[in-house]
Amino acid sequence: MTYVAIMSVVENRVAKYAEFDTKAAASAHVSAHADRWPDAFVVKAPSEHVLEWWVEGQTVTVVVPEPPRRMVRKSLVQQRLIDADKMDDAYALLTTMPSAFARWFAPDRPEVYADDPDALALLAAIGADPEVIMAAE
Repeated sequence: MTYVAIMSVVENRVAKYAEFDTKAAASAHVSAHADRWPDAFVVKAPSEHVLEWWVEGQTVTVVVPEPPRRMVRKSLVQQRLIDADKMDDAYALLTTMPSAFARWFAPDRPEVYADDPDALALLAAIGADPEVIMAAE
């Protein structure tokens, strides 16, 4: 599928569309249904997953969902801190911050967001490299 025939738009949102392999096939579809959908038009299909289509005139803007935030297992973070000889420093700092300590060791939360600002601040405070410690598996 490389082209989309936008057949109907309601309140600037695509209400009806059809997907086609070629522009010619999409244009033929629009022409064949011009009596029912006189404002139909053809656009190139977006390459990414589309959350929503916004239309103004014959200009289509696609809304793409944000990618999910990456998670890192806390056990892996701990192992990397041990490997970097920073686990004692991390534990010592966490013991001075009861809320952060409780959050880190919560048994129902085995992962942490790789971009978690509190985790990154802790790593910075102990001189650990966040690129290494929070790296993908």
